[in-house]
Amino acid sequence: MPVTADTISAITHHHAQLQQSLSDRVAAVMTAARTGASHDEPVSELRRLLAGDIVPHARAEEDVLYAAATAATLRPLVAGMIFEHETLLQLAGRLAHVITSVDAAATAYAIEAVFVGHVRRENELLLPVLAADPAVDLPALLPLMEQRLATYQGAVPDETSSPTHPRRRAHPTQSRHAHTPHRHASPRQPRSLP
Repeated sequence: MPVTADTISAITHHHAQLQQSLSDRVAAVMTAARTGASHDEPVSELRRLLAGDIVPHARAEEDVLYAAATAATLRPLVAGMIFEHETLLQLAGRLAHVITSVDAAATAYAIEAVFVGHVRRENELLLPVLAADPAVDLPALLPLMEQRLATYQGAVPDETSSPTHPRRRAHPTQSRHAHTPHRHASPRQPRSLP
């Protein structure tokens, strides 16, 4: 059990780092809106964080962590968490087209609100159940998740993987085999930001 506790600690620590980075960038967008400064650079910084860290992390979670959540009782939770990823992608796409600082601040705030709730659900609801499931080897999943994250951080998006044209993937209520990650399987193309 200590190994699993270490794995959960590593995952929640990474979530905390992402959340702090996101909060810092959202605060910069909000400050620009309040002070009347240009929102262009803070929005660009936020978009870089989303594209370079948060979206790849979400894709890796779907491929590895969510794929391991095969218990029937977890299906609604996992489906909802995937919907939150899709909402984050849609909001990130909106962020690319904001015109005013007020629009930028509202969109940035919405991104942070969705992300904070999402992380809490994953840390407090999903991870403990996965850790308690004897069929799930959570410590073995961490290196695979890190590998997928690195792949997605280096992936070049194509036009078939945008938020308005997401690639099809198996729904979380489909069979276990549709979701089981394989060490040698290549990850799907990540959806990208516009």
